[in-house]
Amino acid sequence: MQINKLYRGQGQEITEERCEEANLALNDDIPTNRGWGRESTEEWENLVKGTFINACVSGEY
Repeated sequence: MQINKLYRGQGQEITEERCEEANLALNDDIPTNRGWGRESTEEWENLVKGTFINACVSGEY
């Protein structure tokens, strides 16, 4: 995962909190899971967030 590599390259500690901040900055416009013009479900948004944070922390996806 590129965020993990970026943090490591900068010598920063990779924490869930830091990855949550990156998620907010990078994933505020995820595609919906309910069709064009409709808002995403909360479950979908949580799945995307959780997947991003896990990949950010572990460096794998």
